[in-house]
Amino acid sequence: MRFMWLSVAAALATMALKSLAAWLTGSVGLLSDALESGVNLVAAIVGLLALRLAAKPADFNHDFGHGKAEYLSAAVEGALIFVAAGAILWTSIDRLIDPAELDQPGIGLALSLVANGQEMNSKYFDLRLTNTGSEPCDLLGHPGVSLLDAGGKRVGEPATRSQDGTGDGGPVRLRPGQAAHATVKTAGEGVTDGRCWPEAATLLVYPPGSKQTVTTGDLAGLKVCGDSFQVGPVGDRAP
Repeated sequence: MRFMWLSVAAALATMALKSLAAWLTGSVGLLSDALESGVNLVAAIVGLLALRLAAKPADFNHDFGHGKAEYLSAAVEGALIFVAAGAILWTSIDRLIDPAELDQPGIGLALSLVANGQEMNSKYFDLRLTNTGSEPCDLLGHPGVSLLDAGGKRVGEPATRSQDGTGDGGPVRLRPGQAAHATVKTAGEGVTDGRCWPEAATLLVYPPGSKQTVTTGDLAGLKVCGDSFQVGPVGDRAP
């Protein structure tokens, strides 16, 4: 009997943790795990009740005791498995029809842009991605960078990739509060024969490997001219 109580406690803790993770991330996989743990919890409770009932001695209604209560427990668990499977199937089909991005609890990035001077015919900016979450995160490669106007429409084309800056293309691990750096470069106004893009209101960035965006309205004087708009890989040092 003691082990059955332990089984109930373990199933309850497991279901609670998986349910919390599913709620925070929106993951159907974690939700299915939580439902499966829920089956284990109910099965453990029914099993506990069945054992207590089966331990009762024979009485005038049960000449041979109450041992068959254990079979009832097995039948309940089997039915619950089918119910959980149906719920998982229904949720999975709904997610396939209407996909949703997963959230990453404990991980957040703040974006800022700092003017970093001019050299020859180019102007440089330090794009900083700061880990504002409670867990470390890893960044690898080039961020996706675009400019938006006040109405949210894209200005010009996304930045092309370069090798400018301190990043070498390797992974950068950010502990909470630490920042990664990427160099944004454009031609100086009046230096090239090309026209300048319309004034932007927002800098939109996809961190490397992410489908979620971060934005800032502080462009630090960034203005793209000559259709020259480039971004380098992230690094752990400011340029």
